[in-house]
Amino acid sequence: MNPSGGYWAEITAEGHVYGRNETARVVLAEFESPLLHTCAHWLAAQALRIADRLDPHPGQSSWCPAEALRPVTETITEAEGDVPTLLRHWANSPDEQHAVIAQLESGDPFACIASDHSGLYVLALWPVSAPRTPPPPRPRRARHRKPRPRPTPRNWRTRTLALIRDFRESLRPGSTETTC
Repeated sequence: MNPSGGYWAEITAEGHVYGRNETARVVLAEFESPLLHTCAHWLAAQALRIADRLDPHPGQSSWCPAEALRPVTETITEAEGDVPTLLRHWANSPDEQHAVIAQLESGDPFACIASDHSGLYVLALWPVSAPRTPPPPRPRRARHRKPRPRPTPRNWRTRTLALIRDFRESLRPGSTETTC
């Protein structure tokens, strides 16, 4: 576990903009957790999600009808690379997941970079040194008594005049008491 903060995971895709000589970078997903294993598990689940969106299995994908899919020849995937296959292999391999955890426990960031004809995909995970937001302020202790209303200036004037009147009455001739 990273004692200084937590872990940040991010998945980005970069590809050519159709009709232009430009590339665009898009953040597909982000995740933050204080636990390394939670971030590593999330990253593997997202790798499978992206692989399923790029290369759905006929009849197994709920979002794409089987009739809409056609097989791709092996020569294209061999020449250009196959991101979905690489992502599925990485996410389903326990050895790869243990290597990611070991690398992060040593303090080094991790990145899985895959590219093919559709673009460049980066799955990254790194330790963060401090929380992104400050902790919320501590709640004030509840008072055990109901607060008394503060006297208004009119109340002060009335009380002060009553004290002065009482003091004058105590100073009348023949009186031996004085109040302070």
